[in-house]
This record gives sequence, structure tokens and C-alpha cells, in this order.
Amino acid sequence: MTESPEQKKSREIGGLVFVGCIVIGMGISFATHTMPVGLFIGLGAGFLMMALVRHKAKSD
Repeated sequence: MTESPEQKKSREIGGLVFVGCIVIGMGISFATHTMPVGLFIGLGAGFLMMALVRHKAKSD
């Protein structure tokens, strides 16, 4: 089954949002010297944001 252009674009944007959240979490963790905590917060926020982007694209 092939994806529509809208689905493909939402997956790409979701991936970028995910990576962005991880990088922000890493930056905050470097600044506060709490690397594992920042990475887990970045991962969690990234998964949530990616799910929201995909859900929004799916409902449109």
C-alpha cells in the first residue's frame, strides 16, 4: 500500500520534530549536567510531539 503525499509529508515532519526534541533535551541536559534525565525527557517529548503531528495530519 502506498502513502499519499500528505501522509508522507506528516511522517517527515514528525521525524524532524522527534529529532528536534531530542537535541533540545540534550542541550538542556548538557547545561544542567544531567545527561540521562535530559535525554529521556527529550525522547518522551519527541514521541508525544511526533504522535500529535501524525494524528493531526491523519484527521485532516
